[in-house]
Amino acid sequence: MPNEEIRALEKTLEKLRSEPPDSNLVFVLNKLAYALMHTDPRKAEDFALEAADLAHKQGLHIEHAKACTTLGTTNCREELDKAREYFGKALEIRMDFRDKKGIASTLGNIGSLYKDYGDNESALDFFIKSLELFEELGNGRGISFTSSCIGGIYTAKGRFDEAEELISKGLEISRELKFKDREIHCLESIIDLYRAKGDLEKALMYSRELRTCLEEHMNDKSMEKIAGLQVQFETEKKEKEAEIYRLKNVELSRINNELRNALADMKKLQGMLPICSNCKKIRDDEGYWQQIESYICEHSDAQITHGICPECFIKLYSKDSIR
Repeated sequence: MPNEEIRALEKTLEKLRSEPPDSNLVFVLNKLAYALMHTDPRKAEDFALEAADLAHKQGLHIEHAKACTTLGTTNCREELDKAREYFGKALEIRMDFRDKKGIASTLGNIGSLYKDYGDNESALDFFIKSLELFEELGNGRGISFTSSCIGGIYTAKGRFDEAEELISKGLEISRELKFKDREIHCLESIIDLYRAKGDLEKALMYSRELRTCLEEHMNDKSMEKIAGLQVQFETEKKEKEAEIYRLKNVELSRINNELRNALADMKKLQGMLPICSNCKKIRDDEGYWQQIESYICEHSDAQITHGICPECFIKLYSKDSIR
């Protein structure tokens, strides 16, 4: 999984943790655990343990099985018994709910576990049971992988004809269905087979095919990465545009409020104002009489200052008025 997708999942997880735990939280935890299995197994194990616990409490049986499978995979390189315990729990859950595809996949996981630890007999038993179920389901991806795994064990046992038949079958299906990762696995197995048989010409031929397949697979992955980056860019662009639009609306709303308040104040100074013809006091809406200066200050932003007009100056300070 590309780093961009992992970061997106981590961002989603952070948001979900602020809400009551539900199936979405379990799903994201499982996705992150699976994505980090090989690059950061300890972190993957932490996520898977949390997912398993929550899934068990919420009765999410399939998600519980997925978490157990991830826990088995992250422990398979270090602790056989612990990995076997987790895979066994996953198998038990899937069998209780008759999840044939899940059972087949888990049997294959257990087979891979035993194979990694050198117990080919036990591995073969689980791979054969897995293959039978995948064939019953018509699951090409599962058939291709498991056939190749069984073929690899037959190669180690010197049962070359059986190995060739099964690996060739897996290779044909992977190519027909265009499963590049499975095709790579089958090509690696068939190269090992022809090396073991001493047929270096065929081993070299399939090595060249493997190289081409790897290049094509890398190109496919690159295209997926580019597509993922494009989606991420478009998403972030839309989020930024939405945030800008929201901020503009907030600012516009603030300005509108200020205008409404200003208009309301202006309206207070419009219309008929009852004013005393003698003392010039103004009667307000509640019937009280106020000095005109007080009324203007309360109903506008104007500040009153005092002065004397020329007529009043003559009236108050002329010689005749002083006498």
